[in-house]
Parts: sequence; C-alpha cells; structure tokens
Amino acid sequence: MRFRSRKVASGRVYAVSGVNTVSFAIDASPAARKGLLGFAVERIDAARDEQYYVPGFKVFPSVIPSPAPHLQVSTFDHPVQSFVWDDFTAAPDHEYTYVFHPITGRPKKLDRSAPPIRITVRTEPLSGKGHDVFFNRGVASSQAYERRFGQTPIVKLAPEKRAAALAWLSRDLEEAIVRFIAACKPGDALRCCFYEFHHARCSTRSPRQSTAASTCRSSWTRR
Repeated sequence: MRFRSRKVASGRVYAVSGVNTVSFAIDASPAARKGLLGFAVERIDAARDEQYYVPGFKVFPSVIPSPAPHLQVSTFDHPVQSFVWDDFTAAPDHEYTYVFHPITGRPKKLDRSAPPIRITVRTEPLSGKGHDVFFNRGVASSQAYERRFGQTPIVKLAPEKRAAALAWLSRDLEEAIVRFIAACKPGDALRCCFYEFHHARCSTRSPRQSTAASTCRSSWTRR
C-alpha cells in the first residue's frame, strides 16, 4: 500500500508498505536541507502502547570513533543519514505512525528544533482472499541473522537454535508452501518451478502424498 504525509515546512514523506517492511522516501524542503545531518525516526504503535526512536547502525565518527561490530544506536542521537529508509520490523496488518525529525547543528550539539514530518501507514495482511506473495529472508538480512544466531553454520547449531534460525529465515514462507500444497483438491493440478530446491519438507510432500489432495498431479522441476 502507498501513503503520503501531509506537506509541512520540513517537507513530505512517502511510504510503501508490504507485510513486514515499510519503505520511505523523504522529500525535504530547501529550508530543511540547509545544514541537515539526518533524521531521527520515531515509531508509534498505538495498539501496543509503544513509542520510541528506532535504532540504527551508522554513527558520527566524532562521537563514536570505533564502533563495535554489533553496535546499535538510537536515531535520536545518530540520525538516519539518508533520504530513503526502511523499517524491516513491522508486523502484518498493523498500523504505525512514523515521525521524521530533521536534525541539524553539530554531531556533539544536535539541533532538533525543525518541524517534524508525520506519516501513518498500515502494513498488508499476511494472507488475503486472492493471490499471496511471501518473501523469505535472504542476503539483505545477513547482518541481522548474524547478530541473532552468530556465525556458526546453521547445520551445526543446536536443534532448538537451528529450528529458530530456520523459522526466522523462512518468515512464514515454509508454512505457506505446505499449506498451499495441502489445499489442493481432487481434480486440481500443481505446476511448480523451483530453483535450487532442496527443502525436504516441501519437496517430499507432493500432492499425491497429501491425504487432502490424493488425486492431484504435480510437476516438480528442479534446477
């Protein structure tokens, strides 16, 4: 879904939401761009009674000369130094209000007096009545994965931790595939094409092996 904030003195924010991700583009006004260091981003979740400044990773070298590899900082003190930003931590079918605070001044003496830009968005539901699209976590999430589960190869993790890691990487895709196969009814057919498909739970669960769809035909293509 697409959203647009009301235009204020500092500019306007545009947003596109998916199920778990909201992408923003900031159109800062000429006045806001003067001396701009970045944006402190505040997220408000009224349903959960939460309001806080989101964390980030980029720091001011004059404030933190040698940041630790896993260091997270608040954008209140180390603003987002970009006109595009993504929130990858949203929940499905949920409403959020984001407040973008333009920050000027100096890294060790920030000026937060510029008018903020507010935008309210809603994420997509996980499943709908028509077509559904599921995205697992891939290379773009590698740093987040390493912070949660470390650098040990996933096959060498303890069973409980490995299950948690696989669930995190899948992000509902595994269950969606299995559910889709199981929903096949007599007389239906699945035509599926997979690239580098090695997932045992799905590759061994053809519709012919599903009691819910015992007469279905399937064409599994592996490359």
